[in-house]
Amino acid sequence: MTIETSPDGHSSIGPISMSTMTEFLKGMPKCELNVHLEGTMESSHIKIFAVRNGLAFPDIFQPSGLRYKDFRGPQDFLNVYQNALSVIRTGDDFKDLLIDYLRKAQSMRVLYVEFYFEPQVHLERGVSLDMILKGLKEGFEAMRNENIKAQMVLCFLSDRPVQEADDILTMLLKDENKALVVGIGLNNNGNDQLPFKFRRIFERARAAGLKTSMHCDIDMENSVDFLRLALLSMRVDRIDGGTDILDQESLLQEALTRDMGFTCCPISKSYLRGNCVQPEQIMFLLDQGVKVSIHSDDPGFMVANLVDNLDVMEKKTGMVKKEAVKFQENAILTSWAPDDLKLGMLNSLYEHFKSQGGNLGDLDGDEERDHEFP
Repeated sequence: MTIETSPDGHSSIGPISMSTMTEFLKGMPKCELNVHLEGTMESSHIKIFAVRNGLAFPDIFQPSGLRYKDFRGPQDFLNVYQNALSVIRTGDDFKDLLIDYLRKAQSMRVLYVEFYFEPQVHLERGVSLDMILKGLKEGFEAMRNENIKAQMVLCFLSDRPVQEADDILTMLLKDENKALVVGIGLNNNGNDQLPFKFRRIFERARAAGLKTSMHCDIDMENSVDFLRLALLSMRVDRIDGGTDILDQESLLQEALTRDMGFTCCPISKSYLRGNCVQPEQIMFLLDQGVKVSIHSDDPGFMVANLVDNLDVMEKKTGMVKKEAVKFQENAILTSWAPDDLKLGMLNSLYEHFKSQGGNLGDLDGDEERDHEFP
């Protein structure tokens, strides 16, 4: 399947000046589904946490911070990431990180967040799960009355033991913790071994009422095999990344049949993977009717937030207003938010589009947009 992009964009509305489009994106109600809490750390957090916890500031960091252009590939990024996470040691660290991210997201008019949290990288340093959860609960409580809602997705690492994941899931399913978590995910963490062994963890999570997702990184030698496992064997509810599905027509049709959501992060994937055409792939998937959406992944390390990722889509593909709205509509519809919150976010999104001269009928040819949720 080849990808063709039109030099003058995808819409009859026509190109929009960068300043006008940027203001539209900033004011657009947004939903963030693929962001790692630890990945929201900035250099300022690393320094504060290191000092507070009596640790040396990691040599790998500079006071001015890092940008995605400084990473020499996925493994280099993981090395930097692991160094940064070593300064997170207390419940207060997790509380502050969560509050700071949600406040930044709120300032960009993000209404709802499902953030990934990776406990295994902290447990191996002796940070207790009880301490971590206490800090996160305090962070949620501090933001309870703000105009942003959030839920946590427990993300396991495929290169770690299954029993470790099983023990963590048991802890999170206790009555006092279960309300914190809406779903589980699986991150391959640079590991190209297919994670068949985690199938029973996913089955157990589903039986407990949790949603499931799986990272399917792009441009790996066996990326299509990861997608096949996620769609046909693990039967996940949502896929992170996964644009290599364009290489396998039967899997693309399966995703369309199941109305599968794909959460994509064009900046992190484009720059960590070198000469990458992911923005064009993302737009092609949107044109095919796939429920693909745009997110920030690790905004602290990339120094690139959700608006920046949407800006990249505009620059690389000529994305216009109705397409930006469609990406956000897809994010809302494939989120695991309560139905009333979804409807409220959709109404806010459509009002924003109409206030900027948009016609709701342009989004899918149907002027009346009444969404029903099972």
